[in-house]
Amino acid sequence: MKESLNSKVSRREFLKLCGATATALGLSQSSIPAIAETIEKAAAKPPVIWIQAQNCTGCVISSINSNHPNAAELVLDILSFRYHPNIMAASGDLAIKALNDTIEKEKGRYILVWEGSVPDKEDGLYCAFGEDNGKPITAVKWLEKAASNAAAVIATGTCASYGGIPRSNAAVTGAKGLLFDGTTAGGAYKGSTPVINVPGCPPNADWLVGTIAYYLLFKKVPPLDQYKRPTMFYGQLIHDNCERRAAFEAGLFLEKWGDPAAIAASDGGTADRNYCLFKKGCKGPVTYSDCPIRRWNSRVDWPIGGHGICIGCTQPEFYQDIWPLYGEVDGVNVFGIETTADMIGKVLGVVAVVGIGAHLIGNIATGRVGGKGGE
Repeated sequence: MKESLNSKVSRREFLKLCGATATALGLSQSSIPAIAETIEKAAAKPPVIWIQAQNCTGCVISSINSNHPNAAELVLDILSFRYHPNIMAASGDLAIKALNDTIEKEKGRYILVWEGSVPDKEDGLYCAFGEDNGKPITAVKWLEKAASNAAAVIATGTCASYGGIPRSNAAVTGAKGLLFDGTTAGGAYKGSTPVINVPGCPPNADWLVGTIAYYLLFKKVPPLDQYKRPTMFYGQLIHDNCERRAAFEAGLFLEKWGDPAAIAASDGGTADRNYCLFKKGCKGPVTYSDCPIRRWNSRVDWPIGGHGICIGCTQPEFYQDIWPLYGEVDGVNVFGIETTADMIGKVLGVVAVVGIGAHLIGNIATGRVGGKGGE
């Protein structure tokens, strides 16, 4: 292939695109030829159907903001979107026909991207689209039909992965993720098709595009953690790579929003560094993703870089079990406790200990953070 899949893109630009894809996947630059060959062979364009259930469409907006590849390259060159309610030209019966035709005629070949939680109360009527003999087709039925015939399922966003914000009203709608109901295994999908969770509210575009690229390149599901997240994107604690970790280590915590004494001089304050936001509700110590490294908006910045907090949106607990957003996480307030391992275990609990990391425990034990004097 002498040109990129998009005839307006030169071969050199195409290889740069492959290099960016390798970076997103955490692969070495030596893998660029293999990526290029795989994408070129994908001229047949693997079919993709994108179904939305209980959602806000934020995951779509984030995903089409991808730069490497951009939305046009992803939609027109690399993948064949047979059904996508936001970007397809067809509507009504024609759109539903395209969806059904792909499910039936491309069995075992297409990738299903599922967005939004699945409500199963009231026979699933809280979320439905399309009709069958005059009766609404629920998300529960679409999931059973579309996922069972797919080669793989990508649950994009925390709602699809674990229930997300709609799960906070689960007593009414029954909202849950495909494989999980919060941290509990046993979601809405009971079939055997492999499911990959790409959580986030919304997820970074690189996480979804990189997951799809990995599947096309290696023809298999990437390595996953216990909550079925690709470890290449969710294998590290935000706190461990946070630019304010040094302030955490020094016991410097923001107490009042906008306090100039806790803001670095470079940002208009009087402090020598920006103070840690843990006491203002930052969920970084219990949240796994590569946000501090990958960043957002063309890798320009991320929430904490903009003086905001991590809200823990990639976690299965989000947000029903780690709220309020600007309040300290229950069971993780380590300030003023006695500096003994027993007390640390009682206050933090096993999950929080694993999340915050051994270095925090060491700091508490040595008195650098939350000493006996309650500092």
